[in-house]
Amino acid sequence: MKLPIHSLAIASAAACLLLPRAGYGESVTEYLRAFHDDPAAVMERLPGVVDENGDAQPQGYIDPTNEEARSSYKNQLRAALGVDPTSAAPLKNDLVQNLVDPGTSVVRNLSVMQEQSLLSLTSPKKPWADSYWPTYRGQIAYRYADKSVSQSKSWAVNYAAAQSNPAAGVVATGNSSLINMLSPAEKYDFVMGDSAFTLTNFAWTRGKIGNDDGSGIATWMGICHGWSAAASMGVPFIGQPTTVVSQSGVPVTFYPQDIKALESMLWANGAPSARFVGGRCTLSHPPRNSNGRILDPNCFDTNPATWHLSVVNQLGRNHRSFVFDGTYTAEVWNFPLVSTKYRYFNPQTLEQTGTWSAARVPLENFTVDKFREFRDKETRSVVGIYMDVTYTIEIEPGTARVFDAPTKTVRYIYDLELDASDNVIGGEWYSNAHPDFIWTFDQNAQAMAFDENVLLADPWANNGPVPLAWTDFARRASARGTPLFAFLKKVTDAAGPVYQP
Repeated sequence: MKLPIHSLAIASAAACLLLPRAGYGESVTEYLRAFHDDPAAVMERLPGVVDENGDAQPQGYIDPTNEEARSSYKNQLRAALGVDPTSAAPLKNDLVQNLVDPGTSVVRNLSVMQEQSLLSLTSPKKPWADSYWPTYRGQIAYRYADKSVSQSKSWAVNYAAAQSNPAAGVVATGNSSLINMLSPAEKYDFVMGDSAFTLTNFAWTRGKIGNDDGSGIATWMGICHGWSAAASMGVPFIGQPTTVVSQSGVPVTFYPQDIKALESMLWANGAPSARFVGGRCTLSHPPRNSNGRILDPNCFDTNPATWHLSVVNQLGRNHRSFVFDGTYTAEVWNFPLVSTKYRYFNPQTLEQTGTWSAARVPLENFTVDKFREFRDKETRSVVGIYMDVTYTIEIEPGTARVFDAPTKTVRYIYDLELDASDNVIGGEWYSNAHPDFIWTFDQNAQAMAFDENVLLADPWANNGPVPLAWTDFARRASARGTPLFAFLKKVTDAAGPVYQP
């Protein structure tokens, strides 16, 4: 009797999936043999984590209990990024031109990719690391510098603790040590002269909504889409603590983490519309066929052809990072792309190869194809790809200077369908745990409040107290969860040097 999917992580040996022993890497060929031994099971495996030796370590299986709320969270993010949540992607799943910069002449031919050395790619600016500012902590209202602050996983407990020691009372003491331990949102509200602490209240309210309506606040919820957007766009931040004088004349220390937090909040709530690629799945448990392949086109998510072409053309040719959701389940974890490296395997022999031509199998000779019924009608051959994808991961906030952004590398295995001219026209994933959706902004896009342009011309350059005239602008923007871009730019420009990845 075949074990249920959720049991495989515990009893993988009994499932005879040829998994390597603990501490040993798994070769692509080993993965593929396991896939052909039991494709439905291996399609539920998580991508292997690549270690410093270049070996992929297996990480277990998709948790089916997390699939229930997947579509609703994904569509909430689509709306937050300015994407019509009711629109579905084309049945071809998605199109690379929806992701790459406008005017890009998309390279689709594997031979050209190899000739142009587009196999190993790195973003010119390494995206910086930040907290995802969990909602249960109050997002950027979290007083990370205060070691006595509540560390509960409950939003209600943390909110009650914050209410018992409000920021207004802290600033009233005039104690600079206590003021400097306030949260990024509280420091911002204070120096901007916002006695109502509008941005702070907005941050706490994100959790209150889930708490009051009974939906709850999962520990993974936060503003990772804001952090990953700012980091992938190369937004600069100050590399050392800087001082901003409040309207009441009190100097306040802003740590690098404070500036990053405000940038992340700005890009979470004030960003322009994004270019978004990925299907709109409305099914909580998309049906699979006997091989484990998802049947609904809108739940198939980013097609491997679109993923591959986006990496090659946006990261490789346009030299620009983008953001991808690294999870298949209900959880949404957005990460900024740092680098990729892909190589080939022959999908018929399951062996790794040095060139794409050695990996190419004419469709009529592809006798072990598990996805034949889904192949594009123009497919003439299939090439196997395994891509190691490196991205910046989140960090715990702190007052220390953080320059070396931590990264993680995972391995995605898929194949690409080629037409008669060897152009990429489609493909199939060898695991359902693949990039869920990918997105970016125009090259010169800037997140900002809608009415703050006038402030950019203001002569204030963090050379004295924040002007009184800025308060109303700040309050209006903070009511929408958006710190002022003008404030961040002037403070960052005046401090120098900025962090350059």
